[in-house]
Amino acid sequence: MSKIKKMSRGGWIVIGILIAMMMVPSGVAVAKALHFTGIEGTSTNKADVSAAGQLLTTQADAGASYTRWTPGITTPRSLAVIPAGDALIITSIHIDNISGTTGGVAFGIANNGCTSGATFDSVNFASNGITVLPYEPGVPVPAGDEVCAFPGGGWIGAATVTGYFVPAAAG
Repeated sequence: MSKIKKMSRGGWIVIGILIAMMMVPSGVAVAKALHFTGIEGTSTNKADVSAAGQLLTTQADAGASYTRWTPGITTPRSLAVIPAGDALIITSIHIDNISGTTGGVAFGIANNGCTSGATFDSVNFASNGITVLPYEPGVPVPAGDEVCAFPGGGWIGAATVTGYFVPAAAG
């Protein structure tokens, strides 16, 4: 014990450097083992990210896709009714205008049989034909609500709603 007390200041510095050198490699190894590049959600599910920083995802379940064509729209009409437990994410609406330059149509979300609703898009037409309204990343429609077409000014046409279902809590 007396030899430790008599050690010079330079000796203590050398011992400190040696101890630090022994700890550095183990600290790097621990840091590498704890490294995670990705996203972790509240459900503790993890999503990977590629070396280029791209989020790696999977295809949506084919059973979750939704497409419905509604012909002969001349009055307010339901285009999609969302079942309990699900929410619909609308990715596009294709409109077939057959009334020429007469009027237009608005699209909304309602829960009252399409007597009125919150409009999220509308279009007036200059000619007959198909118009596509894309929505990215999508328009969410809650469980129990419906997507409605509200034609105006004598508009006549058809519409196809396309999207996919997600659990109601996600919509």
